[in-house]
Amino acid sequence: MIKNQNSKKEKIYEAVLLSVAQYGLNVPMSKIVSESGISTGVFYHYFSNKESMISELYKKMKYDFLEATLSDINEDYKYYEQFGIIWINSVNYFIDNPNALKLFKQFENAPHLVPQLENYHLEKINIFVKFIKDGIDKGIVKDLPLILLSDLTIGVSMQVAKNAISKTIVLDDDMKEKILNACWDSIKTN
Repeated sequence: MIKNQNSKKEKIYEAVLLSVAQYGLNVPMSKIVSESGISTGVFYHYFSNKESMISELYKKMKYDFLEATLSDINEDYKYYEQFGIIWINSVNYFIDNPNALKLFKQFENAPHLVPQLENYHLEKINIFVKFIKDGIDKGIVKDLPLILLSDLTIGVSMQVAKNAISKTIVLDDDMKEKILNACWDSIKTN
């Protein structure tokens, strides 16, 4: 969930996250205000408009995702072991935060909101980018565009979590390991 925010702003974030998960990015402002129990005036005290609020929420949730995903990385581990930690942490994050998963999927398909994301959380994103580029440079990972490598790994973790949440698959540790290995096979060089 959202951390380190004052009470009113946190209520707004929670209401927006819930509202977007239930109704999509076009959720009416009145629904957000109703869900949060905060007046429209208080909302506009914190945010200039709904789009800027959704963008800020997305950035915060993305930061939480990156923190959770990269938290257990140890450079002493083999590359595959580090990859496995990132992937499993990613799946677990989305299972534990299904509304964040819905927000990510909707936001990333909203091209009018993407330009607002320039230069956010670069330090965390750079850790992931460096990890992938190191794998390419060492000949461990296929030399493909980063966006495709992300789709083959984090993108799959998002879909796996979605399927686990909707109970279309049984996702025990054995199944996670099988899917992790399939993702790994899709990006490794040999």
